[in-house]
Amino acid sequence: MRKIKIAYWTVTILFSLSMLFSAILAVAGEKETAKFITEHYGYPDYFVFYSGIVKILGVAAILIPGFPRLKEWAYAGLAFDLISVVYSSLAVGDSVVACLPMLVYFALIAGSYVLYRKRRTAADETAAKDHEGSGRAFIGAGI
Repeated sequence: MRKIKIAYWTVTILFSLSMLFSAILAVAGEKETAKFITEHYGYPDYFVFYSGIVKILGVAAILIPGFPRLKEWAYAGLAFDLISVVYSSLAVGDSVVACLPMLVYFALIAGSYVLYRKRRTAADETAAKDHEGSGRAFIGAGI
């Protein structure tokens, strides 16, 4: 369980930092980022700020303890964001080779998600064993 926990947090922090870097640039209105999103991809100006805020909220949902259903939605939303970046790049004529660096992001989100599920499954199994054990002790006490 400890190895899974360390691997999860390592991959999740790397993924979160990479997503936050682009999100903060977008929210702050950094000129080159905004120009790239609006001129290269053709998205409207308001989309730059919106996409940054959504990424920040998604990363927060992944990092804050608890809220398993919200985490699942956050992983899905961030995966859709990454898929949309690749699709947008290909749609405006960028080469497949130009999209290859996105594989790093896909590997990080996939690793984070898989380790999250393993961690959650292990925690659920431990809780079930603890519950079973406490139930036997309770029943064995003659109550």
